[in-house]
Amino acid sequence: MKTKRYFKLFLKPYNIILKHFDQDIRISIGQKFCCFPQLEEKEIEIPIFENANGRNAFYNKMQKRLKEYKINGNFSSEILSFLHEIGHIYTYTRINEIKYNFGTTLLQEIQAKFTNPKYLNFFYNCYFNLKLEKLADKWAMEFIKANQELVEQWQDMLQENYNKVLPKFINHMKIKYHKDLLA
Repeated sequence: MKTKRYFKLFLKPYNIILKHFDQDIRISIGQKFCCFPQLEEKEIEIPIFENANGRNAFYNKMQKRLKEYKINGNFSSEILSFLHEIGHIYTYTRINEIKYNFGTTLLQEIQAKFTNPKYLNFFYNCYFNLKLEKLADKWAMEFIKANQELVEQWQDMLQENYNKVLPKFINHMKIKYHKDLLA
């Protein structure tokens, strides 16, 4: 099977979820969960593997948000991330993007000067408290609260797909590209 086919298999459940939302949203494989709501055809990137520090920081932040919104249940990082990115699309405004771009640029400049790993959580917390990020979180939390059973079904569907496709994809990468994705 070709690599492109694995990407399609990997994205299939995300496309099923998107049918419940704006039909102009498209998804692609990327290096991390991110969103481009300002484009005419809005896009969300989905990673196959992601930086563990960033993923853990995001997950921990979202666990706090679930408690803030009094939502019970165990939700995976993937479903929380995906709903957060959809939240960016539904809460996007140009004025917030300008502030966001200024904030992220400032954070990147400061982070370049303070490269010690002990400051990493501080920078994640600063980023997560940018208005655009908090608005996307709020949208995701409100959606989960109103549709918890559906979100749990989506989460199960995503997990089943990961369990089915990921081992085959990892083996494919080892054979075709001599790349060990878990190394």
